Amino acid sequence: MVEITELMINEIEIRRYRDYTKPGYRYNAHIYIDGRSLIEMVREVELPYALAEGSRSIAGSYAWLDIDTLNSNILNLPRNYNVEEEKATLLSCPCGEDLCWPFSVRIIKEGEKIVWTDFEQSHRNMESDNYWSYDGLEPFIFDLEQYVGQLPIYYKRYYPFRPF
Repeated sequence: MVEITELMINEIEIRRYRDYTKPGYRYNAHIYIDGRSLIEMVREVELPYALAEGSRSIAGSYAWLDIDTLNSNILNLPRNYNVEEEKATLLSCPCGEDLCWPFSVRIIKEGEKIVWTDFEQSHRNMESDNYWSYDGLEPFIFDLEQYVGQLPIYYKRYYPFRPF
């Protein structure tokens, strides 16, 4: 359990961008935390590991999820791809296959706060030969009202959260 103080509260912003490369021109969800791109934050943490493997280009090599998939994942709806692992996928592989190179997080609701913790690249988890630690990213703690305010109106009906 994470002890939460007001000084630790982060702000999340989900920016929608139309992706003209996908059928139906779907919207992608770009995640910003305290004004910083989640992909850039992940890249900073992954870079030393990627360099050690001789593969600089894989650090932060992710694609944004479409808005519907991200919202299903962070709300733990039945479409959540990693529900059996009790994690929510936040970023996918640039190849377009969500489960190819997923970046995931455990999401916990504590009172009026949402906590993102236990970040993981499933191909570099503790069971892999090349473990990457994401301790430098966590935890992110969001005010529930601000967090829910970032979701499209049609997802707000799914609150309260289904338990993770």
